[in-house]
Amino acid sequence: MAAVEQYETDIAIVGAGGAGVAAGIEARDAGARAIAFEKSSAPGGAAIISGGGCLIVGSPLQQQNGIHDTPDLTRSGPATTSSTRSTISITGPNVSV
Repeated sequence: MAAVEQYETDIAIVGAGGAGVAAGIEARDAGARAIAFEKSSAPGGAAIISGGGCLIVGSPLQQQNGIHDTPDLTRSGPATTSSTRSTISITGPNVSV
């Protein structure tokens, strides 16, 4: 039988993927003691295979760059013209559209 380890914490997070890590950061920022448990040898979960893509609509970054996007537009399907489609590339502290 494997050895039993005990931890004392305010918040136990199961899974160190994108959501688990974010929850841990928020918990620590709020003053809680948090620990994340991950079954894999490295953190990342499904986020590690996403290629960094995520769907964010109506963000301040989009608004600053003149991109009009809403949840309704997103649900209506992919944009069909280049004038309504934009790609945002984030590298380090620089943002380009």
